Amino acid sequence: MTNLQFFSSLKVAGNCNRCKDRIESKLRPIEGIYSAEWDLASQILKIQYDHEIITVEAIKMIVLKLGHDIDGALAPDTAYKKLPLSCRYRSINHN
Repeated sequence: MTNLQFFSSLKVAGNCNRCKDRIESKLRPIEGIYSAEWDLASQILKIQYDHEIITVEAIKMIVLKLGHDIDGALAPDTAYKKLPLSCRYRSINHN
């Protein structure tokens, strides 16, 4: 790991452990991301990453493309509608 490690906590909407698995399994193998842990109860994604390799904005775009709203930005409807019905969180208010 380089000395350019950053830690960020981001609010990511989700509904279940399938959401958790999707978010974490997509982010963890990406170069520059050292850890990604999403907590269902708090709706917080904690990530550790190398800012020279990947930015927090790029991470947010990945999460949005998965169909999950992040830090007030809404995922595209096309991505959201691809989520399994059990993962569609917009009708459930976690805020």
